[in-house]
Amino acid sequence: MAGLRGRLQARLAAEAAVAWVVAGLVGLLAFLLLGWGLVAGLVWLVRDGGSLTPVDVLLPGLVGLLLVAGLIAGLLQRFLIARQQRQTTRAAYSALAAQLLVRMPLLLDLQPDERARLLTHAAFERVRAGSLVVRQGARADRFYLTLEGSADVRQRQPAASEQLVARLGLGDYFGELALLHGGRRAASVAAREALVLLSVDQAVFNTIVAPRFQARAAADRAVRGRAVLTQSALFQQLTPAEVDWLLTRLQTVSVHLSETIIRQGDPGDRFYLVVSGAVQVHSAQPGGSVVVARLGPGDHFGELALFFDTPRTATVVAEAETELLVLSREDFRQLFSSDIHQTQPLSAAGQACYRLATERLGQLAGLR
Repeated sequence: MAGLRGRLQARLAAEAAVAWVVAGLVGLLAFLLLGWGLVAGLVWLVRDGGSLTPVDVLLPGLVGLLLVAGLIAGLLQRFLIARQQRQTTRAAYSALAAQLLVRMPLLLDLQPDERARLLTHAAFERVRAGSLVVRQGARADRFYLTLEGSADVRQRQPAASEQLVARLGLGDYFGELALLHGGRRAASVAAREALVLLSVDQAVFNTIVAPRFQARAAADRAVRGRAVLTQSALFQQLTPAEVDWLLTRLQTVSVHLSETIIRQGDPGDRFYLVVSGAVQVHSAQPGGSVVVARLGPGDHFGELALFFDTPRTATVVAEAETELLVLSREDFRQLFSSDIHQTQPLSAAGQACYRLATERLGQLAGLR
């Protein structure tokens, strides 16, 4: 992708150089024609009573015609080059957007022709550094994909100052949640540096993207899952791309009232995140089982056995009809030990998981 942008910049620089050369030649030609006209006019003025020849009559008009033609040709050349640059820029960004759209979890269900239609109806927007793209609380009308630059996502909570909650870069997208729910923007997004965005209006999004979810319930689960992940302290250090990767690995599980989800002493093989409902955490003590915590939407459990490679330290039972997101042991370890490409450590996410797991382990140990 960086190579594509580099080739685009090189081509635009070459076309700009050609435009300046052509403009210079046209200006030189106009200057020469103007000089010729002035000289011819002076020759005509200094003649003593000589009758006007056909050349004397036609020459000023011819000079003026050539001068106007030269100026028009220069303006036309600049217009054609500018249009070619716009077409080249759009083609390059379209190619980049096409590569990114194929890998977006939100659009995995789209057919190739639907992605092509989405790209055809999309617009490319440039946003200056420091400018606001969307404002928290505003009505949603567009979906955005970042093609160049970076942006800050800030959210204002009641009785609190605005806080930075995420940073977006190449391939990250925003605006889909409010469009799917027909609501208002949950956060503000501002350009940290100059941005190039792929922009899809609500009508196109609702026509092409929304219907491709297998059902509205599936769309709601995907949206809720993303919202729960971004609210969970354990996943706040993850980038949007890592959250997308995680969403493709999570499985949805429903449990009934009083159903045991994990049992103390059993080996740990899965991690759980509560989407809806509630669960009780029981710890076996000398005097009997004690409820040590109640967990609801956004809370998680099961990480201790996976992170420290120990048996389950508590029993978790559903106290209502509950929906869970479940991550396998292998995916959990991959997420918190290396990134999705396995090229560098996810130190921030791993440290956050270790800190929270250690705190929870200490709380359980204090009960014994």
